Amino acid sequence: MKAIIFDGEDEQYTDTAEIAKISDPAKVVELFKTTAVYRSAAIHLCTTLKETPAAGFVAQKVSSMDAGYNALIDKLYHFFGEEETLMVIAHTDLAIKLAE
Repeated sequence: MKAIIFDGEDEQYTDTAEIAKISDPAKVVELFKTTAVYRSAAIHLCTTLKETPAAGFVAQKVSSMDAGYNALIDKLYHFFGEEETLMVIAHTDLAIKLAE
């Protein structure tokens, strides 16, 4: 499945199978956090543009970002288990909410 992740500087167009091959746990955490922030901003943009022609394009990108986000969560579970993964997700979500 096609996916978009964000490395802090650029969008990375990939697929979920490539994300599953990442072998560095620290890299997965970094990619998850930056992708989560980027995805949140794109969701807000999609909401803002919902009545414009650009809305479909942004919604399509968000769908690909969701695929990348979910694949990164799967890798977090693989490396750290449920409890640690939920802590990473909660910490990231809190940081995003505080920044908004």
